[in-house]
Amino acid sequence: MIRSLSSIAAVLIMVVVLTAGCIPVLPTTEEPPNEPPVAYIDSISATTVTEGQTVTFTGHGTDVGGTIVAYSWRSDIDGIIGTSATFSTSSLSVGTHYIYFKVQDNLGAWSKELYRIVNVQSPGSVKPSVNSLKFTPETIYEGQGSTLIWDVSNASTVDISPDIGNVPLAGNRLIYPKASTTYTLTAKNEAGAVNQNVRVFVNPRPKDIVELFSLGDEEGSVNANGVVDEYPKAGVYSSSWASGTPMQAFFSFDISMMPSSATIKSVSIDLTNYIAYGSPSTLLGAMGVFDDQYGVLDSSDYVSTFTHDALIYAYSRPIEPLTSGQLLSAVQKQVADKSSRFQVRVQFEKFFYSSGGADSNYLDFVKGKAKLTVNYE
Repeated sequence: MIRSLSSIAAVLIMVVVLTAGCIPVLPTTEEPPNEPPVAYIDSISATTVTEGQTVTFTGHGTDVGGTIVAYSWRSDIDGIIGTSATFSTSSLSVGTHYIYFKVQDNLGAWSKELYRIVNVQSPGSVKPSVNSLKFTPETIYEGQGSTLIWDVSNASTVDISPDIGNVPLAGNRLIYPKASTTYTLTAKNEAGAVNQNVRVFVNPRPKDIVELFSLGDEEGSVNANGVVDEYPKAGVYSSSWASGTPMQAFFSFDISMMPSSATIKSVSIDLTNYIAYGSPSTLLGAMGVFDDQYGVLDSSDYVSTFTHDALIYAYSRPIEPLTSGQLLSAVQKQVADKSSRFQVRVQFEKFFYSSGGADSNYLDFVKGKAKLTVNYE
């Protein structure tokens, strides 16, 4: 019995010793090291400027698990020049600046610095700059005009040749060259002179027959409520019978290349490029093309009546060019008056229809595709 007790005690002691050796040791917790933020230079408005010119700097930063709380912009010449993400300055000294940028996170760590180079020149060392020089349009017919447009900076004098002379730093001039001509702009200041050329092309005036497409920027439609739409539409638009709104289409043609002495032999107007909605010719009666030199299209150009002095009447949808003696006379008058435009209004005879229940009934003309064909001598 005594031997059994001693054996049991020995076993218990062994279990306690073994168990004590297996007690786990808990690891100690440590904060991970703070990763510094990363800086980015997004933009600098100009990298070569004249002394006193404003430069705008924009940057940002990112930080894993934190936030950006501070910004630093510095110049190797002028020192700290900005402390926000975006700022502007006009006080940079003359010279080549290395502009450094960095950001700081909420734990006080700063990013690595990035840099960009900005050159600041004294006014007397910078030649003039020709910002733009162009003709609008670049190509014209004999007798037509083209507008020369220029913009120059940092110049004391600007001259344009041939035949123009001294001009301001920026401006425009309507010119009627007789042939294709190269114009030279010369800009000067204390630092030197800069030349730039631009050419206008003059084509021979078309003889006998011209085909003129309508001017998309000058055409459109006006409805009975005075609303102007850039797309030419004629007829009635409605979502229901009660809300029908009449619309009238307007077209403009450039006839400036035709000499005022021209004798018009024939004229036709092609209005066949359209999408038809409903049955406007059946429900709205005749379509009239009226002489209407509206100039710039606005709400006052809508006409609330259908008079019987149209240049042309169409009693069905136009499927071929339309012509008449009245159309020829109208074009002849505009040419003889040295007008640069011939303009017409298109509308239907009836503003509403009485077959209730129908929706929209109108012609939606393709923009810039109406065509005026003129035969002259």
